[in-house]
Amino acid sequence: MPKSPRLASSADDVALSTVDSDRLSLGKTLAWCAPGMSYVANVLILGYITIYATDTLRIPAAIVGTLLLVAKVLDAFGTLFAGWIVDRSPVTRLGKARPYDLAILGMWLFTGVLFSATADWSLWLRIGWLFIAFVLNTAVFGPLFTGAGLLYMARALPTRQVWAKASSRGGLLSGLTAIVVSTALPVMLGMAGKSGSGWSVTIWMFSVPFAALGLIRFFTVKEKYETERPDMPKVTLREIVSALRSNGWLWVIMGIQLFAAIVGNIGASAYYFRYLVGDLSLAGALAPLGLIVLPLLLLLPRLMRRFTVSRLVMYGMILGTIGYLIYFVANGNLVVLFIGGAFVGIAAVPLSFLLPLLLLDSSAMNEARGRRRLESTNGALANFAQNLGSGISSGLAGWLLGLAGYDGALHTQPPSALFAIAALMGLIPAVISVFAVILALLSNRWEKQMPDIREQLAARHAQAEDPNDGPQRDAAQIGTNTMAIVTDTTRGPIQEGGTIMALKASREAADQDARERESRP
Repeated sequence: MPKSPRLASSADDVALSTVDSDRLSLGKTLAWCAPGMSYVANVLILGYITIYATDTLRIPAAIVGTLLLVAKVLDAFGTLFAGWIVDRSPVTRLGKARPYDLAILGMWLFTGVLFSATADWSLWLRIGWLFIAFVLNTAVFGPLFTGAGLLYMARALPTRQVWAKASSRGGLLSGLTAIVVSTALPVMLGMAGKSGSGWSVTIWMFSVPFAALGLIRFFTVKEKYETERPDMPKVTLREIVSALRSNGWLWVIMGIQLFAAIVGNIGASAYYFRYLVGDLSLAGALAPLGLIVLPLLLLLPRLMRRFTVSRLVMYGMILGTIGYLIYFVANGNLVVLFIGGAFVGIAAVPLSFLLPLLLLDSSAMNEARGRRRLESTNGALANFAQNLGSGISSGLAGWLLGLAGYDGALHTQPPSALFAIAALMGLIPAVISVFAVILALLSNRWEKQMPDIREQLAARHAQAEDPNDGPQRDAAQIGTNTMAIVTDTTRGPIQEGGTIMALKASREAADQDARERESRP
C-alpha cells in the first residue's frame, strides 16, 4: 500500500530528505524508462501501417484513410474511457496505476497480428483484419497503458524535480531507441519489399523483445506515494465535467497536442522515400539526426529555469515549421532533407518530453480551485487529442493520395501523386504547426501563474494540521502529497514536519518563485 512521505523531525532532516528525494538512480531510471522505449518502438512501427495497407495488402488509399480515421476516433474516445477507469481504480496490492503497465503486452500482440495479413484474402477480410487489430492495439490496450502513466509517475516518484529528470532521461533513452528502430526497420522492410510474409516476420522480430522490455517497470518500480487521501471517494463524472469547464488551460494544452499529432502522424515519410527518393531503406538515413538532438534532452531542466515550458514548446514548433518547409522544397535531395530533419528533430523535443509537466501543472490548478486533481483524466484528454489528431492526419493522407491518383500497385506514381506526397511531407505540416505556435503562446499566459499557485498550495498545506497530531485535512485542501505539489525544477520538496518548518519552507519557495517570474520571459 502506498504511503505518505516520511515526516522530517528537524531542519537537518528536511535538508537531507530533500536531497535524497531529488535523486533518481541509474537503475531506477532505466527501469522507469523501459516501457517508454517499448512504446516509442510500437508507435514507429505503426507509422508504416498506411503504406503496408496500400502497397502490400493492396487496399485503396481512400479506404485506408477512412479506416484509420474511424479507428482513431474510437481510439480517442477509448482514451477518455481509460482515463476514467484509471482514476476510479482502487488501490490494490500492486498499486493503483502500476497494473496498467501490463497493457503493453496487448499492444505488441496485436501489432504482430496487424502485420500478419496477406493480399490473397478477400478485400473485406483484409479491411476487417486491419481494422480490428488496429483498434484493439490503439483504442483498448494503448489507452490503458498511456492513461495510467501520469498517475503512476505521481505515485512512484516523489517530486517535480524527479519528474523532470525522469521525463528528460526517458526522452534520451526513447530517442536512442527511436534511432535504432528508425535505422533498422526501413532497411529490413526495404528488403521485404511488398511481400506480406516478409513484413510479418520483420514485425514479429521487433514485437517479442520490445514486449519483454515494456514489462520491466511493472516488476521493479512500486508505487510509494498517495496523491489523494486513501478515504477520498471515487471520482465522479460531475467532478470531471466541473474541472474541465473551469480549466481553460487544459483545452489549450489539448489543442497543442492535437495540432502536433496531425503534424507528426501524417505518415508520408515512407511514401516519400519509396517514390521521391527511390529507396525506402534510405528512410533510416535521417535517424542519426537523433544524435544531434539527444543532448538537448539533458539541457531541458536547465532551460526550464530560464523559460517556461510553453515557450520552449513554442520555440520548438517555430523551428519545426522551418524544417517542414525545407522538406517540401527538398525534391528528394538527401542533404536538404538532412538539414530539414535537424530542425524537425529539435522541434519535437520540448513537446514530446515536457508535455506531462504542463498536464501535472494543470492538475495543480484544478486543486487550487478546490477541485479534484484528475491526473489520469487530464492525461487521457491529452491522449484523446493526440489520437484524434492522428486520425485526422491518417484520413487526410489517405484522401489526398486517393484524389491525386495514387495506386499502390504501381512502381512509379503519376506527377499529381508525387506532389501530394511532397505536400504531405512538408507543406501541410508547416501550415498546421503555425496553429500550435499560437496555442503555445496562449498556454504561456496560464503557466506564468503557476509560481503563485504553488505558493498558494504550499501555504494551504502548511496551515493544515499534521495528520498525526490532529484531524484529517479537508478534502478540498488535499489533492496530492505535499512533496509533489510545492516542488519545481529548482528546488526539492517541502517535507511535512511541523507548521513552523513548513511555513519557513513555504516562504523560501515563494521567494524562489518570485525570482523565477522576474527571470522568465
